Amino acid sequence: MHLLKLLFFILASFSHTGYSSYNTSVIPITKDEQTSLHKVPFGLEVLDPNQGPYDYLIIDLDTPYAWKDIPITNNPVPCDVEDGCRHPVRCDTDLCKEAKSYINPICPTPNKTDCSMCIVTPLNPVSNACVASNLTTDLLRPYWTDGWNPINPYPKWPGGTLGARFLLSTAPTSLDQFFPKDVRGVAGFSWSGLCLPRQLASISFTNGVKFALCLPSSSSARGVTFVGEGPFYFKTNPNVDLRSYLSYTPMVRKSSKSLGYYIKINRILIKALLENYIFSYKSFSQTSHNSNFVVSFLQFSNKKENQKNTKTFLQFFNKISTQQPFVAISSQHLLAFRQNSDKKNY
Repeated sequence: MHLLKLLFFILASFSHTGYSSYNTSVIPITKDEQTSLHKVPFGLEVLDPNQGPYDYLIIDLDTPYAWKDIPITNNPVPCDVEDGCRHPVRCDTDLCKEAKSYINPICPTPNKTDCSMCIVTPLNPVSNACVASNLTTDLLRPYWTDGWNPINPYPKWPGGTLGARFLLSTAPTSLDQFFPKDVRGVAGFSWSGLCLPRQLASISFTNGVKFALCLPSSSSARGVTFVGEGPFYFKTNPNVDLRSYLSYTPMVRKSSKSLGYYIKINRILIKALLENYIFSYKSFSQTSHNSNFVVSFLQFSNKKENQKNTKTFLQFFNKISTQQPFVAISSQHLLAFRQNSDKKNY
């Protein structure tokens, strides 16, 4: 567990009835070396080094539903619930109405079609590209446990097919732009009624939509997502429940209309002068090419020795070159620092 440097514990206040007592799911997380994006295998299964290659989905805390660059199936022979059998969801279903309630305002308005399909607008969270596509279902086989041991078998559908039916959107391969080569879509871990944790709970694969993200610190380390209320016991130490001793950072919802999760930041204390900071421009520039930073609001220390370095701080960031699809922070973005440099708190 020492490789898991950061734990996000999502305290989601959803309710659901009809769960079994201890159903939980454990999903592996890996970190892409080139982009630092975190990803889960599409089937949510435990990875077998003797199998593969695997398709992955990027973890996104603001995406309402999962999407993948898969086509709708037009089989000459009728199929039902089986691998690769994907029918469009009709527009008059509750699932379609739910999905359409999350249309992103930056996306184009879908053209009207007949009711045989549900047109939605999957979004690439890296490039902000958006397209109109179809809502469909596919089979997933997540790692399913009772808190101690795997649960087998998966639910069996008519015809003997094993797995769980999940709702997701199709998408063209062009929407994968700026993703790692093995990533073919996005897994939504948001407050949406169609997010992955809620879908797992709705079919009793888990006993709740609470989830935790243990993010790996490097591409060689292993991370994990815990989904459900627990318990989560070590196989090698069945008396130790992970919930009893792991520390975590709670994530919150910004407003009742927000889909995303946020980390509340009260202040950032700068303990050294910027000129003497631990990294040089060169090392920071290299790091910035491989990392993504999302900052909502900051409240800096009011120490005079830090305030007087605001100008140096701005000049420092202006030297960083841009990398598509990301844009380096500039003095325009940091105008608030300049305007408030003489205030006690901002």
